[in-house]
Amino acid sequence: MIIPGTATQEALLPLLSRLAPAIPHIPHILARLRTLSALHASAGEFQGTMTALEEEQRKTREALEALKSAVGDVEASLEANRGTVARNVQGLEDRVDRVLIRLEELSK
Repeated sequence: MIIPGTATQEALLPLLSRLAPAIPHIPHILARLRTLSALHASAGEFQGTMTALEEEQRKTREALEALKSAVGDVEASLEANRGTVARNVQGLEDRVDRVLIRLEELSK
């Protein structure tokens, strides 16, 4: 007498017959999947590191641009101050010359 199988057993039987030739390869496939999983995790970490480095580079570039702008402002200010100082020195020399001329006139 044949005992009828359950519906689950009957559904698994064709699947098992198809998988039977691959069963010797399953340990290798599982090992490869584990390796790929570790590689995938490493790639994810690398991507995170690259993203952080790119963000740091962006911040550094922004800071460098701000620094260039500040240096440009300082250079412009120094140039303007140089002109002001030159005019002030010239004005002072002119006044000293006038005072010396007056002193000469008074001493005559």
